[in-house]
Amino acid sequence: MSKLSRLAMLNKEIWSKEKNVHCSKNKIFIVSETEIDNLFMNFKKGVIAKGFQKKCGCEIVQLIGKKEQVIYNTLIESFGIRIEKVYKLDTIGKIIEWLSMFKTYVFFLFNKSGQDLVNYKIESLPIGYALYDKIIRTQDRNTIDNLDIKKDFMDIYEGILLYYNLKRIFRKEHPKYLLMMERCYQYYIYKLLALKNGAKVIRCHDIIAIDQYASLAENEREIAKKGYKEIDNAYINKYINSYFNTYRKGKSDLSWVNYGNSDKKDIELEEAVSKLNIDRNKKCVFIMAHVLSDAPHINSGMLYKDYYTALKETIKIASEIKSVNWILKMHPEYKGFPGASGEELAYEFGCNNISVLDKNLSNSIVFKLADAIITVQGTIGIEASARGIPVIITGKAWYADIGFTINAYTKEKYKYLLNNLYRIKPLRKDKVMLAKKWLYSYLMGYKMLQASDDDFSKGIYDILDKENIIERQNNIILNYLSDYMDKNDIRDVNIYKAALRLSKGDIENGNIR
Repeated sequence: MSKLSRLAMLNKEIWSKEKNVHCSKNKIFIVSETEIDNLFMNFKKGVIAKGFQKKCGCEIVQLIGKKEQVIYNTLIESFGIRIEKVYKLDTIGKIIEWLSMFKTYVFFLFNKSGQDLVNYKIESLPIGYALYDKIIRTQDRNTIDNLDIKKDFMDIYEGILLYYNLKRIFRKEHPKYLLMMERCYQYYIYKLLALKNGAKVIRCHDIIAIDQYASLAENEREIAKKGYKEIDNAYINKYINSYFNTYRKGKSDLSWVNYGNSDKKDIELEEAVSKLNIDRNKKCVFIMAHVLSDAPHINSGMLYKDYYTALKETIKIASEIKSVNWILKMHPEYKGFPGASGEELAYEFGCNNISVLDKNLSNSIVFKLADAIITVQGTIGIEASARGIPVIITGKAWYADIGFTINAYTKEKYKYLLNNLYRIKPLRKDKVMLAKKWLYSYLMGYKMLQASDDDFSKGIYDILDKENIIERQNNIILNYLSDYMDKNDIRDVNIYKAALRLSKGDIENGNIR
């Protein structure tokens, strides 16, 4: 018996003990993503889906896309999950292909620019966000000024094709839940159509949560809103101080921040001043670059069409302002994405008044040196505000409009704000406390929803951290899961319990129809 067959047998044995009455129409759909080759990501979504099935009794269906190679059909089916192809080769499937091809040609007939693509909708659903972000994520470009039919036709066609195929599936079988890890790029189309059909979208990556809003920003704001007014200020101050102490050592409660800062060096203030060659008589303003091709449209509104354009326009304005020290900080994870880092923009306009921070330095020096910070919608916006540093944002981040950020939603206001940064003052104490409360609540919400924090998951993630080659990862994980399930019930792990709690709460709140 192969390792995979053994694991599937053990898994099937566990779930065969569960008695579920499957309703005929409503379904729990699992999105097959690029992680399909990662054994644990498939296994994890299967376990979470079984938790939801336990409460609502719906059949689980795994949606398989066009390009994914389903290596682990045996494992998926051992959960009792039905596999459904998104793209079918029957008569209706061929009609959908011709319709999508026609719609794509019509699109290029009337749309020429990247902004046209951002604005593109089908039946009122803004799928243009997904298409734009997919192109800059997979091609070696950080922005789209003009659409190129040779380069961009297939990406746009595939997005339109996906839309109509999903519409067909959801019309036939009503989605009650949609489980997915990646909610950006072309996967955003899954989310849009599921929400339109009344489904709850379940986030199953770092956290397990119902993402029932069209915007990620609104969802995270709801998480943070819970009970922050009742928290004792003294305790919040103590907790946030502790958070920044660990942050300074390259660690964070937020997994993506921890990953990005883990290998960065912290230096003293005077050493940083010397390295940057800045004028201590002027205020220091940090321009915090995003990963330029990393889903700029994950939130609903931005002053500029993407991160690259926002950075370019910011540097263009800053190049003419000599009254402050401008410091450009690259995002720590930019190397993992295609396209430029943004550093080259500091020299594009002949700037001699913008310093570039050493890529090996952590964000800690930003907190020590900054008098103001500029970001589109980064986590740094709420972190810096909690340190009393005023932050200008040009995107509607989840923490926007609460009252502690300076929001620049028009180009005129943005230019005015940048020209007057030499007069900027630290945030008032009441605004700092407000930012601390929301940061605390956000961190608590994140911890509460983080279901992979047990010995079982830690063992898996330790393997993922040590092994970069997917085949070796999967072989080791196969052994790990098989050995674990020989001795333990997988229904005792946190990811299953979290799904049970979340689905139970959904039922108790009257959300299950």
